[in-house]
Amino acid sequence: MRWGFNSDSLTGMFVGTPLRQVKGRVTFTDDANGLVGYFDYGAYTFKKQDFCWGEIHHNGKKVSEVTANYMGFMDFDEVRYWDVRESDRIWF
Repeated sequence: MRWGFNSDSLTGMFVGTPLRQVKGRVTFTDDANGLVGYFDYGAYTFKKQDFCWGEIHHNGKKVSEVTANYMGFMDFDEVRYWDVRESDRIWF
């Protein structure tokens, strides 16, 4: 399994409100199983920047679409698989 790293944007460090924004694309590759997935942070133009979108491909064919908000939930093909409000763990 291999994966890349996203980029970050840091603003307001000296003047204004400090802000860290996750940006870019992260790609996950599992050669042994023929899987490639990617996740685009800030992929939506008219939503808040913490909304994300991605896809999972098996041998070059799309098998799943992922939508998420990295601060709260993750859906695979419109089925919610993780929601911080329903978690038993305290994440913050």
